[in-house]
Amino acid sequence: MGRRLVGLAASTLDRAVVAAVHLRQTRRETSRSGLTPERKLAVLEQAASDYASAASGPPDAFFVKPEGVTVTQTRVAHLRSRPNDTAAGLVELAWPSDVPAHLPSMRDALVARRENLTGRARLYRGGRGRPAVVCLHGYLGGTYAIEELKFPRDFFFENGIDVALPVLPHHAVRGARGGGPPPFPSVDPALTNEGFRQAIYDLRVLAAHLRAEGAPWVGFVGTSLGGHTVALLSTLDPLAFAVPVVPLASVADFAMDHGELGAGDEAAKLYAAFERANAVVSPYTRAPLVPPSRAFVIGAEGDAITGVVHAERIAKHLGAQMVVAAGGHLLQLWRKPLTRGLAPILAELPRR
Repeated sequence: MGRRLVGLAASTLDRAVVAAVHLRQTRRETSRSGLTPERKLAVLEQAASDYASAASGPPDAFFVKPEGVTVTQTRVAHLRSRPNDTAAGLVELAWPSDVPAHLPSMRDALVARRENLTGRARLYRGGRGRPAVVCLHGYLGGTYAIEELKFPRDFFFENGIDVALPVLPHHAVRGARGGGPPPFPSVDPALTNEGFRQAIYDLRVLAAHLRAEGAPWVGFVGTSLGGHTVALLSTLDPLAFAVPVVPLASVADFAMDHGELGAGDEAAKLYAAFERANAVVSPYTRAPLVPPSRAFVIGAEGDAITGVVHAERIAKHLGAQMVVAAGGHLLQLWRKPLTRGLAPILAELPRR
């Protein structure tokens, strides 16, 4: 009975937030732009055509691999247990994230968002030579004070693993001045594609920096939008482990689930076009590079934002175990399933 009540409360909270924030904003944008179903379909088909060669070509032709990127490090707090160790403590990381958009027509608009042209992350480091886990937030997230509490930072740190909290494009400190919902992901498929492309670039810069600093391996955990991004990255790079938590399966799935595509044949056509338009940044376009034994997916039984079905789709593609936790998308009770599932994986990975 207790778990059922928690699930009901979690679902109610999720639905309230979706109604108040995301769906209202999406509908307002659609109303302003006057997009009819026919016009929506035309926009999606145009994006599918614009990115078709990138979707069918070699991944690194679209997902640019960073080379020679300088990451600046600023230690903002020392580690109490080792105050004289300059390699330990709380470190702010920043790097240029200004690779031109793949689609030339998108370049001027994205360059104008100056705050987004610097990649950022916070690193909790216990010293040199320790492995690291990258914990990636979801949509509307990225505020360090919140992400520090959401992820089981103490569990990782006590197990000799450093923790990095990157900020996704257009979120938190990388968001536009004046606030407002991030434009990524978007009903505009080109913005979504360019946003994921930049996110993968940033995560590769961060992982390369951690390895250069002595990390023997780097694993990834991501929630919601971050979970989808981790699933995508796991089809591009051989990560130490990949754990999508209450993940978004795709923007098309979200739009369909929440009635943004209409109903009947019209909705089916728009859904299929949405999937084609975002195929270049879809984890389902490529086979996973992380073995199933080092990946698992966590859904939440009361999740009314992405839902268990999103987690099931990601898990099926990764060939990974699926765990269903109590709680919901925002009322998060997945920390114990996460640490329990990671324990055997971490036991097989070297600490130095």
